[in-house]
Amino acid sequence: MTNRKSTKRALLGSVMAMVLCLAMLVGATFAWFTDTASTNVNKIQAGNLDVVLEMQNADGKWVSAEGKTLDFVKAADAKGEAILWEPGCTYELPALRIRNNGNLALKYKVIITGINGSAKLNTVIDWTIGDVAMGAEQHLAAGESNAFTIKGHMWESAGNEYMNESIDGIAITVVATQDTVESDSFNNTYDANATYPVVAVGDVNTDGDTVLKDKEENHTIQVTVPAGALDEGVQSLKLEVVKSATPAGVKVASTESSQSYEVTMKDQSGNAVSTNGTLMTVEMNVGKNRTALKLYHNGEKMTKDNGALTDAADHYVYDAATGYVTMKVSHFSPFTAVFARDYWTDHAADGYATPVDTANKVVTVASAEELALFAKEVTDDGKNYSGYTLNLANDVDLGEYLWKPINGYNRLSGIVVNGNGHTIRNMKVRGCTNSSDRSVYGAGFIGDINGAVTVKDIAFDGADVYFVNDAKPQFAGNVGGVVLGYTYGTTLFENVSVTNSSIWGYGKIGILLGMGADPGVKVTFKGCVSKNNTIHAAYDMGGLAGMIQRGNGVDNASVENCTVENITVDYYEECVDVQGKATLKENDKNGADVIKEVSGKYWVNGGYYWGGYADYYVSYGDSSYDAPVEGYRMRLANSEYCVNK
Repeated sequence: MTNRKSTKRALLGSVMAMVLCLAMLVGATFAWFTDTASTNVNKIQAGNLDVVLEMQNADGKWVSAEGKTLDFVKAADAKGEAILWEPGCTYELPALRIRNNGNLALKYKVIITGINGSAKLNTVIDWTIGDVAMGAEQHLAAGESNAFTIKGHMWESAGNEYMNESIDGIAITVVATQDTVESDSFNNTYDANATYPVVAVGDVNTDGDTVLKDKEENHTIQVTVPAGALDEGVQSLKLEVVKSATPAGVKVASTESSQSYEVTMKDQSGNAVSTNGTLMTVEMNVGKNRTALKLYHNGEKMTKDNGALTDAADHYVYDAATGYVTMKVSHFSPFTAVFARDYWTDHAADGYATPVDTANKVVTVASAEELALFAKEVTDDGKNYSGYTLNLANDVDLGEYLWKPINGYNRLSGIVVNGNGHTIRNMKVRGCTNSSDRSVYGAGFIGDINGAVTVKDIAFDGADVYFVNDAKPQFAGNVGGVVLGYTYGTTLFENVSVTNSSIWGYGKIGILLGMGADPGVKVTFKGCVSKNNTIHAAYDMGGLAGMIQRGNGVDNASVENCTVENITVDYYEECVDVQGKATLKENDKNGADVIKEVSGKYWVNGGYYWGGYADYYVSYGDSSYDAPVEGYRMRLANSEYCVNK
């Protein structure tokens, strides 16, 4: 710039979802106050999430910043001069401190929102919080604090096009949520997906409509309040959007997804704002290319307009290309979007953030989209990752879309799936890897695989497995598990946990594994957990595996230090208790008799006892010999017997 121009900077802050708010002030000063929002935003049941904002006074002591006004600091020899923003200048505020006053660890961000006036001018000012950039995620343990200084630096390259530009309101917003520090009965990752609230703040426009949005580009929400709709005493607005549970009145099919949001708008005193019946225009991003979209407001279905948006309450239009829903509402309350589930392979990442290490044969995935890319490469593109390690770098939530089982046959031989202690949540398997005229086969995270395989240090929680796409409750499909369907080679499950999951099928259905499909295959379960799961099937079911084949009379499966608890079995047909001495053959076909005490649930079908449900797995012999059981009329089909705890 060739001429100097003073720019007024009004900074307003708001700590939503638990914390503090910064009050609006016009001019080159800040006013701060603290506030606490309801902790149930983040589903905190017993802990206390509480953040306090403090300032350093003239004596160097930390005191509450509530109601205080902070001036930008001038150089020692320039006190009293006006605050003039020009290229190359840097202004800072006195030291501030965020203190975690609760008993839960938290993570937080300090961001700029709610720009009134020229967003263009703000693009040439770099804001920093101490030594980190504005918006960077930071962490505080319970009782800890972090002192920082907010600085604004105007680019030296800012030219004359920024003259006469001004910003009448900038919100410095602090958002916080719980962090992955405290542990429950299993680990410290239960709150790994805790999300930050979306916040938009701004002054009421006295000369026209008031527009609030959380950010200038790619905003999540924008609200337009018509001029004159608000009461006279309302001077500023604070809009907050947090994810919420789907209302009880909204029905979501298993082939659908839903997103629910609690939206609130309050004035400068924290009171809910009314527009006195005047309609507001709300633009909200619900995701691109949603199919069969339905929108609900406070549990009631809204009206979708196929053309222009009707100027009537609870009407909306949807732009699939941008992902934005635009609607007319007279008040705020929960909004829910319901739409058909796509498959994850349709939403796969374009590449891996960590390049594939071909020298050491490592694929690192850090998101659901990257995991979907791996599945797409193997199943759809036929890429061979045999001998590789698949490293999971983060917890992954697969709840938004459907999962098609990975077909790793001849493509993943020797694979190591290393979860590194992370969890895959809410996987909804729909489909299988193989089919015939009579049935479908191979369901799970990986539906089919041959060669050696190791799965370790990984948890699956809330999985839901069906062999068919429509996911109706039906006993259909053979060889399925939450983790693996088929395996043919030496297989190790080590520290693998499956909890709160269910699977529908017909035969050879297990929680971790469907079937060890090669005679004498070596399958080892070491330190695994199967808990609070449900199996819907007819036969060959197990809390760890459905069925594992013996070879020449030898069972090469082993279970070491595993926990199987609270497994619910929904039997397709009658299963009875069988307990007694069975006469097996030493090679499962002929030869010397081997007497074995058997006990368990068996499926009665065709005049035989078939393995029903076993705590661990059903051991399969050979179809050429059916073993008699002392005291029972029918024989054990294929010399099958249950392996229990």
